[in-house]
Amino acid sequence: MKKLLLAKTGLSFLFIFSLSFHQSINAQDNSKEIQEKLIEFQSTPKETAYLHLNKSILLQGEQLGFSAYVVTQQDFKPSLKTTNLYVQIKDSNDKVVKEKMLLVENGSASNTFDIDSTFTKGTYSITAFTNWMRNFDQQNFFTEKIQILESDLDFKEKKTDQLQKIDAQFLPESGHLLSNVVNNLGIVVKDSLGYGLSNANVRILNQDNKMVGYTSLNQFGIGKVSFVPDVSEQYTALINLKGREFSQTISTKIERRGVTINTNNKEKEVEIFLNTNLETQESFSSSPLLLTIQNTKGLIAYEVLFDQETSVLLAVPYKELKSGVNIITLFDEDKKPVAERLIFNHKNLPVVDLDKPIIQNRKDSIQLSLPTGKIADSTFLSISILPEKTISDKRNHNIISYLMLQPHLRGTIQNASWYFEDIDETKKEALDNLLLTQGWSSYDWRNIFKGSREINYGFENYVDLKAEINNNRDKDRKFLIHASATNPPTFVDVPEDKDSFIFEGIVPVEGENLFISRVKNNDKLIPAGLSVQFFPNHIEDFKHSGKSLAPRSLFYAGKLDPVFFQFNDFGKAVEQLDEVLLETTVNKELDRERKLINKTAVWNEVDVLSEEDRSLFRTLDQYLLSKRIVLNKSPTNFSIHPSNRSEGNKSNNLTNDLSRQRGMLYYLDDMPLFDKTILYQYSMDMVDYVVINRRGFGEGLMGSNGTVKIYTDFNVGAENKSTRNRLQKFEFPVSYAVNKKFYVPKYSNTRDEFFQQYGVIDWKSDLVAGKDEDISISFKKPQVDFKMIIEGFTASGDLIYDVKSISIN
Repeated sequence: MKKLLLAKTGLSFLFIFSLSFHQSINAQDNSKEIQEKLIEFQSTPKETAYLHLNKSILLQGEQLGFSAYVVTQQDFKPSLKTTNLYVQIKDSNDKVVKEKMLLVENGSASNTFDIDSTFTKGTYSITAFTNWMRNFDQQNFFTEKIQILESDLDFKEKKTDQLQKIDAQFLPESGHLLSNVVNNLGIVVKDSLGYGLSNANVRILNQDNKMVGYTSLNQFGIGKVSFVPDVSEQYTALINLKGREFSQTISTKIERRGVTINTNNKEKEVEIFLNTNLETQESFSSSPLLLTIQNTKGLIAYEVLFDQETSVLLAVPYKELKSGVNIITLFDEDKKPVAERLIFNHKNLPVVDLDKPIIQNRKDSIQLSLPTGKIADSTFLSISILPEKTISDKRNHNIISYLMLQPHLRGTIQNASWYFEDIDETKKEALDNLLLTQGWSSYDWRNIFKGSREINYGFENYVDLKAEINNNRDKDRKFLIHASATNPPTFVDVPEDKDSFIFEGIVPVEGENLFISRVKNNDKLIPAGLSVQFFPNHIEDFKHSGKSLAPRSLFYAGKLDPVFFQFNDFGKAVEQLDEVLLETTVNKELDRERKLINKTAVWNEVDVLSEEDRSLFRTLDQYLLSKRIVLNKSPTNFSIHPSNRSEGNKSNNLTNDLSRQRGMLYYLDDMPLFDKTILYQYSMDMVDYVVINRRGFGEGLMGSNGTVKIYTDFNVGAENKSTRNRLQKFEFPVSYAVNKKFYVPKYSNTRDEFFQQYGVIDWKSDLVAGKDEDISISFKKPQVDFKMIIEGFTASGDLIYDVKSISIN
């Protein structure tokens, strides 16, 4: 056996080691091409999505809370290239039941789905993807099964003979069974629900009923045996579980010629054995093979000639490999992959643990702080708070297992989280057996080698529009895109030789419309006269081959909570009051002003505009002048100054006042506006209310000269005739979902079996802490022991998963 030691290298470079100096020019060219294609593939940026669900078994009337985390696959840092994430829930017929577009900021987003009457009892899949992910075959998107239970449960134990039909798979290490050499044969046995047949025994018999291999399966129904297969033999597996025995023929083809890859994990290195038989050795003695070890950060390549040997050993230090999955692939001289093995490097995993939470008991609530002091960067978390004895959180993945494993595999993984909780040698060996049974990676080598990869779907950043000018002969080619709650007003000047323009980066929120006007003679607004296309303009019905396991619920709760199922209006008040008839006249604007003043500082002036106000004041400058705020205005110069004069003061007082002031700072829908031309001739039609702080109290340095905060609502003037004569209205075909408050269901009993199995204590999302800051939450004090399932990431690419069990005592 030849033993080769790998020299110290770095993964950001390509390294080639060779056993022979004699090879054809064609072999050299093929080797170079393989390496170039692999580097091209790995250097193409990829992003992966994961959803933290508050639970996976839900009841009608509940909400499904979720937080999305979108990371770069190379280093798990938050993806900053994508802002649009699509989340779909589909039924068992792959029909979309509900879907949303989420705004991703710093790689994260949160939202909820109402589990309302749209859902019936059954299993659904929830999928999250970006437009960019559609370019790749790998499961970079997220998909998982959830289970919906109806409110009329019969609450009887669900008994199913899971052994009615078993599925036994026999998967040779590196993808082939090779005759007359020692092979490792992975075995996976699943029950009728797709879950592993735990702790069964498997015997491998030849056609003379002689046992040639034996193994005990682990709790996931996975094991392996080593034996020397003979191409002339037929082998059978006898599977025994608690006295019940099943027989299955091993149909895996035994090949006369080929090469296998076997691995052996040592303390500081992984040993890679390349094995062939005498029938194959002669042909490989003159034709070099290329062995590659690749991951998302780099590539190591090794050219191999067997010469007079049938086995070659390569020892690779773990420190030369990226943490996580590494893919070992052997290529022949025709660029065909002939064997492949996945290994996992546990060294320097990008995982951080949280310190013990600090808990303060209040009268009716719990105040809890999570220290993040040992985390070196900003932290983004979500927390599901459930009873300790819950059976409704039967998920197979956490953020670590999904992001580090799933994109590289073709199959599903039962309870993948287990491999990353309290890692020891037993779990490392179990994970290696899992990867052995996964066989080939998720890469489609034909697509990688067929030529330059086509990128058909780009990164999406917000929503863009393309506008075509209907009346191109009009000399007025200036347009005003009006402000909304999330977008500042913007002027667009279209050159005379153009009949269209593109406007990028719109952030439409559900329920919003877009309003555009054409600016006539630099001061008059008229409808824009445009034909508009939006991009994106729909949510794609995402078809994929990704698979996931349904939640494994063994039985349903034993008691019905009659109050819970009245909670089906998702936050609407459900309270029967005695009928009282009150007659009074209310000034709606004055009532709103009082409420708004209570939310702001006492020195602020709040003015809620009425229809009469909007009719009286055509533009913003006219309105502000009535509030003793003077404007210097022109299309290129627009500034605001407060006037402190009393009614008896003369104009020279105003001049002195202006000389003392540098100008007030103004906001539109809480966004500071530094372009002073934006509000020139700004129409009052859509102004809802104005908050004026004349002396700048509490506004910081920028607002020390006073502030004017203008709040708009297009609904207040959309039906006004004068408004219709100035604006062109466009409806967004797809908008960002509003992140609504998560409502905790109401229970009549928060101690009984029903609550402890299916109840929800709380769900917390969008939790952010800077360096050396703590994350604090509060929630209603539960009456039973509970646990917090915490997931998230840091800005530097560390993944966080932790379960904190807390006793009420």
